[in-house]
Amino acid sequence: VQESRSRFAQLQELCTVAGDKVSLAIGMAAVATEAMYSGRAREAAHLSSQQVALLEVIDDPTPTMGLASVAFCSWLGVCEFDKIA
Repeated sequence: VQESRSRFAQLQELCTVAGDKVSLAIGMAAVATEAMYSGRAREAAHLSSQQVALLEVIDDPTPTMGLASVAFCSWLGVCEFDKIA
């Protein structure tokens, strides 16, 4: 877990410097998926909420649709059905 968090922090830094929000959103999906499959549903749901907020800023339906399933599964895992709207 610690190794993937440090790798994600490095990805965040690189994406911020490059201004690459799409790659950051993809990386967030990976971290949320890892959290979800590791039994850390709340962490996965929180990351998914941050990811969806980032995707809304990007305003491109392609990555939004491609990454939506991770967010939906994360929110369903913690019964946050109101997020799916």
